[in-house]
Amino acid sequence: MAGVRCVGLRKVFASSRGPKVVLEGVNLEVESGEFVAIVGPSGCGKSTLLNILSGLERDYEGRVSFPGFAGSGEPVLGYVFQEPRLLPWMTVRQNIHFALEATPSPEAGARVRNWLERVGLADYYDYYPNQLSVGMQHRVSLARALILDPQVLLLDEPFSSLDEITAMSMRGEVLELWKEQRGTVLLVTHNPLEAVYLADRVLIMAANPGRIVAELDLTGRLPRPRDPEDRRLWELSRETVRLLSPHLRLGSAAGG
Repeated sequence: MAGVRCVGLRKVFASSRGPKVVLEGVNLEVESGEFVAIVGPSGCGKSTLLNILSGLERDYEGRVSFPGFAGSGEPVLGYVFQEPRLLPWMTVRQNIHFALEATPSPEAGARVRNWLERVGLADYYDYYPNQLSVGMQHRVSLARALILDPQVLLLDEPFSSLDEITAMSMRGEVLELWKEQRGTVLLVTHNPLEAVYLADRVLIMAANPGRIVAELDLTGRLPRPRDPEDRRLWELSRETVRLLSPHLRLGSAAGG
């Protein structure tokens, strides 16, 4: 059953030159428990699409639904942004605990400690964000999203500002956590190799206006677990680039 469904999404931003269509006719269906990556050039509306799915952006045309969660209403959503977006006046522990304030429980403290251990930050619980490296801040951001046990996890280029060694470690952590929780994941990335390593399917977006123009299904072509050194990853990443290349052009839309 579909976990996430979008039908006919259209988003227009105002600009000094008049209305700018950022998304046009976006139709998307992601199965419950599926890991889908979205690849496209800057400005094609990838981040705007995630903002619509998360409810942060409400001024749009079209329909968003979560059929796989019809019995319980909207699913629990986790969102990891491009930047960690930690609250600078809170410690690491407080930043993660903040995500639970809407649903307080006696186990909250233990859950925070558990996630600090899982992302390798158990010794940094009382540090402030400015005392952490960028990679460590991203780990806090990931823990803050995952402590909610999200049924749908939105990842907006969470590894793009990391060095490759840290990014590789974080990708591995996300995969392990996805295998355990089997939630629905949508990852936005500029990195075709990252997309084919992590995802079951890769969706290709073009810009001006933003729309989905192609799909690469990996389920039968690249079984899990995947080896980062597997030459098929490189072949499929090049195929992703070939699908994207005809839609690359100068100029970009507002909205990521």
